Parts: sequence; structure tokens; C-alpha cells
Amino acid sequence: MVKKPKLTVEIDKTRRAMKVQIDVRPDAMGHNATLCLKRHVRVKDSRPVDQTQDMFRHDFRIEQRTTTCTIPASSFSGFSYDGTKIDDSFF
Repeated sequence: MVKKPKLTVEIDKTRRAMKVQIDVRPDAMGHNATLCLKRHVRVKDSRPVDQTQDMFRHDFRIEQRTTTCTIPASSFSGFSYDGTKIDDSFF
């Protein structure tokens, strides 16, 4: 079984992007992989508007121990809600 990779995140304010460096173990070489940034919104009131969406998705094949993906700022879209009982998380 392939172990989880180590992720290092860096914000590039000049390019308005987030760089994610993915370091994997040697046993991951040759495997297909997906980097996915998801947003989950949970509204805790009588009219819930829960939503989960993929904000960025990149499918790739692991050919090196270190791979860097750039997530553009445009991937971070807004969510409209009028109220106070809301949880917003990224994973």
C-alpha cells in the first residue's frame, strides 16, 4: 500500500496562485494520482444550503519523487449565504 504523500503549500502573491509541492515515497512511482482541493459549506439552520464542490482537480502520473502543482487564485470561488450559522472548510 502506498503511504500518504507530504504536501508543502506556498502562497505566490505575485502570480496570485498557491503552489503545492507533493513529495512521495519511492513505492508511489508509476502510480496515477489526483490532487483535489474541495470546499464544503454546511449551513446549520432551518433552511440548510449545504454544498461540496471541487475547486481544483489535477490528475497526473507520479514519475518523480517531487511534483509541484500550481492552483490559480481563480479556483477559489465564492459562496453566497445570508446568515450566521455556517461552517466553511477546505480539504
